[in-house]
Amino acid sequence: KIKKNGDTVRFPWDTTEADYEFEIAARFDESFKTANEKEAVEFVKTKMHFAIFNDFSCRDRQREDRVVGIGVARSKSMADKAFGTWVPASALAFDKNGIPYINMKLWVNGSLRMISHCHTIYFIYPPDAYSQLRCVWGAAQVIAYFGRIGRGFKKGTVLASGTIGQGSIAELRPLHDWLRDGDTVTLETDFLGILENKIIIETKV
Repeated sequence: KIKKNGDTVRFPWDTTEADYEFEIAARFDESFKTANEKEAVEFVKTKMHFAIFNDFSCRDRQREDRVVGIGVARSKSMADKAFGTWVPASALAFDKNGIPYINMKLWVNGSLRMISHCHTIYFIYPPDAYSQLRCVWGAAQVIAYFGRIGRGFKKGTVLASGTIGQGSIAELRPLHDWLRDGDTVTLETDFLGILENKIIIETKV
């Protein structure tokens, strides 16, 4: 189910590796299609809304899915997801690639676990070559990619960034334990506000 700030988030009773994922979501204000990345960047900066997104995940179930070669589509739907308040792109500042300048913080039960920023979405490719490029796979790049294969996006479609800034337990294990019943996860950014949710691990019936 889709939850909002202040709602409880439920995990299935049989997961042993409940995790949070700090992401930024972008929503289309109108339908759009282009293969031109500059046009896509301009659209992102003027015709989209943004929100904090917590893509809660069952890591043990994801691992099972990968073993049988079906990706993580099944396991991704097992836990609730949470979105913060949607904010228009006009309230944000962006770099030349359409990546917003957003600082990010994460707490569990009031204990600070992460201080980062949205620009950690950039990566170096290839990682082991002598000549490396600084790359990014943000909303504008996704739009242009699909445009090149003849696909566009309908109004209301939501794109998620993927986990940013080491905003998950899985990336830092064994530094942190998996989420437990009763934990409270708080995500905060400048401009987009706060998304806070209490965790409930369902009881076996």
